[in-house]
Amino acid sequence: MNTDKADNAKLGDRILQMMTNLDERKKALEEMRARREAEAARLGRLQQEQQAAEQEVAGQIAALQERRREAAEAVPPTVLRIFERVAERYEGEAMAQAIRTHPRREEYVCGGCHMAVTLEQISALQTSDDVQTCHTCGKILYLEPPQEPS
Repeated sequence: MNTDKADNAKLGDRILQMMTNLDERKKALEEMRARREAEAARLGRLQQEQQAAEQEVAGQIAALQERRREAAEAVPPTVLRIFERVAERYEGEAMAQAIRTHPRREEYVCGGCHMAVTLEQISALQTSDDVQTCHTCGKILYLEPPQEPS
């Protein structure tokens, strides 16, 4: 009898432990469901924000493409072909500034590849509207207008 009572007590303890584990797991499952619902709601909000951002960017892209088309109409076809070829090669970065390396010397480098630019090219940039490209990287060179002393 005592043995049966001890066995029953052990079984009772084990059943209580299993019920406690079951209750803990049910509670954890409910917490996970609540988190999943919160994350699903957050995902929905983020998807709506993404769609709104995509629409806004699509509108900006369309406006910029229209501005580019209008600007391209004013550019001579040969210059436009040079620009498009260089832009395709350098992922849209078709132009490079001719940078003066020393304030007292007439030495310039290409802002794209940092190689020397000839004085003939600098003179042509200053005096004519001809397109000048870097002999090394092929980017279209430009000069910043001289700054006025303040």
